[in-house]
Amino acid sequence: MSSLTFPDPAMIVIAVIHADESALAQAIWKLTDALGPVRQAGKPHPFGWTDYYEEEMGAGLTRCFLACDRLVERQWIVELKHLTICIEKELAREDGSRRINLDPGLMSMENFVLATTKNRGRRIYLRNGIFAEVTLMYVQGKFEPLPRTFPDYCSEEVRGVLDGLRDEYIQLIRSPAPEVLTLENIGRHKPPGR
Repeated sequence: MSSLTFPDPAMIVIAVIHADESALAQAIWKLTDALGPVRQAGKPHPFGWTDYYEEEMGAGLTRCFLACDRLVERQWIVELKHLTICIEKELAREDGSRRINLDPGLMSMENFVLATTKNRGRRIYLRNGIFAEVTLMYVQGKFEPLPRTFPDYCSEEVRGVLDGLRDEYIQLIRSPAPEVLTLENIGRHKPPGR
């Protein structure tokens, strides 16, 4: 008979696309309010992999990553996605168009998982309208993309940032008493809709 195993908590990493620096600053402030200290990880770089976001957010988009030094139990990725949806809506223009795109992910020893509201064949439904996708797997000392991984996550630049964050995660998880967020922190943000 098999026995249950429970994984270590994960590091929160939020992938950001924006053209508006004030929206980024406000998002960091709101995320810090909910999650504790949030910081930019790696260097921002131009986002030119697709024009999908330009109509809504404008030209000259930038990609950056934010990291939280508090860990989180992995099942709370759903609440993290609802938190970022709420922040995107709070920071939206008067016409409802977004000024910033926030995609929360979880960094662990074995992979990097993103939360999304969009269903695709490679994604697993969790609950409350949220799916999870293994975006990168850690294999033989580095992050490797899967066949349908977004092109920017296949780039050496992005994988380099995530490699660095994985090293930081290892230090956090090995510390004597890593700080782990509770649902009370992130659960106060209600899911849209239902």
